[in-house]
Amino acid sequence: MTLSFSKALQNGWAWSVAATAGHSTEVNPGTSSQASSNYSNNAWLNPNENVASTANTNIGKRLNASLTWQHKFFGDYNTTISAFYDGHDGVPYSWVFSNDANGDSYSRDLVYIPNRGDVILRNANGTAPASQQLQDQFYNFIQSDSYLRKHQGEVARRNATRSAWVNQLDLSLSQEVPGIFKGNKGEIRLDIYNVLNLLNNKWGQQSYVGFPYTRNLVAFGGVDAQGHYIYNLPTDSNGNYQPGQKAVYDSPSDNSATKVNPVSRWSAQLTLRYTF
Repeated sequence: MTLSFSKALQNGWAWSVAATAGHSTEVNPGTSSQASSNYSNNAWLNPNENVASTANTNIGKRLNASLTWQHKFFGDYNTTISAFYDGHDGVPYSWVFSNDANGDSYSRDLVYIPNRGDVILRNANGTAPASQQLQDQFYNFIQSDSYLRKHQGEVARRNATRSAWVNQLDLSLSQEVPGIFKGNKGEIRLDIYNVLNLLNNKWGQQSYVGFPYTRNLVAFGGVDAQGHYIYNLPTDSNGNYQPGQKAVYDSPSDNSATKVNPVSRWSAQLTLRYTF
């Protein structure tokens, strides 16, 4: 569903606003040319069940807006300043165990999000009970994440959470100039993409979780005699809880860690055009 409003150039001003909402689902994302990869690059409870869930490419909400000002400071030559805003939902991803929890030989199992006391927490190697500090870090992280907090006591759903909302603002400045021959015009144009990032390197960033869009919460460590799940908590090199890593710290480049897309960096393009 899309709602849009616009006003054509009048008295030097033009603007438009559009809001889009939608939802798409899929049983399998079909990300590969090989059947084995299509089978494994998914997230599930039971890999043999065909369950429709949010599509990898689903962008639920998007807001676009543009504003243009145009004026002729001299002769018939336009000076134009335009701004375009694009805001949209981040990429969907799934919270999973970092290892094989259901014995199907794949590490794509949707994780149970525990309340305090639901599960047994151990250190990254699973060799000893997790320290109180490590346990607190784990549960504090759950409370800090809106999806995890709202779904404690449940199994995470596939692609039910998203990376952060994306804000991007582009700016364009152009000036028409006299041509070499009568009736010709030239134009000098400067486009600055993601100008928010130019103003502040923490603005305009696009965060994402790498393919296949699953993020590790914990490693499955088995079941104790009373039937409680055992969770081995992933840690960084300093022994602090680190979601997205494997059970034992290996590399900060783990594909399930949240990253910042390189396109978040601002860029500029200078264009010269001649019309005859």
